[in-house]
Parts: sequence; C-alpha cells; structure tokens
Amino acid sequence: MASTAQSEFSTGVTDRLFRVASDFSGSQAVDETTSGDFGGKQADIDISGSEFDFVRSVKVWSVEFFEHMRDPKSTDCEMIYRIGLGSYGQQGQFSWQRVKPYDVPEFVIPFKGCRDDNRVRAVGVEWTDSDGKRGTEVVNY
Repeated sequence: MASTAQSEFSTGVTDRLFRVASDFSGSQAVDETTSGDFGGKQADIDISGSEFDFVRSVKVWSVEFFEHMRDPKSTDCEMIYRIGLGSYGQQGQFSWQRVKPYDVPEFVIPFKGCRDDNRVRAVGVEWTDSDGKRGTEVVNY
C-alpha cells in the first residue's frame, strides 16, 4: 500500500514539475538579466510575515538544456544552456529569471565540468518547510 501511495505522490510531483517546465519554455521569454512576472498574481491575504517564509523559500530550477560542445580542432569546450530560476516574492507573486549553470545546485546538475556526455534536461524544486526542514525533488526528462 505504501508503494502505491509513494508512486501516486511521485507521479503527481512529476506531472506538476513537467507543467512548470513547459510553462517556462513557452512563448514568454525572459532575457538573462531581468526577471519576468508570469501572471502577476499574488496571494489574496498578506503573507509578508515570517510565518510565510516557507512560501518564499520555494525555488524552481528549469534546465531546458545544458551541455558541452567541444571544438574538434582544439581543446576548447563551450557550455551551452538555457536555465531559469523561478521563485516567489514577498506577497507570493511568482517570477522567472535566467541563471548560469554554476548558480544551479548539484542536485539538479550534478557535474558542470566539460565532458562530451554531460547533458542535462531537468526540473528541480527546493524548499524549506514551516519546521525549517529542507527538501528537494528533481525530474530529469
């Protein structure tokens, strides 16, 4: 019974993370230096107090692609990527910003060095719950 509940939970999380990645990769592009507000919605109540810090602790890492391309004529290695970080503001408004691979935690991109087989496409979520316990989840696709 426990494995069924865990499976249903994991499937739900996977589906939600995939939808987050799909929303990020849609037509609403964000440049590398600014954050974009997607929807402009925020909480209906005041959540600026410290008791709601757990909401602001949620970070969503959307790695649409991350890989290395090696120049066959030299030892140069070029990193190519499209990565976004989604987070919640003071009143619960959600926004995306572009980030560089070295800003992404290891649970999402475990190895950032130059290797021909180093390719990542994933969505990772990290949070701190109301008891101060940190959690993470990643879905590679």
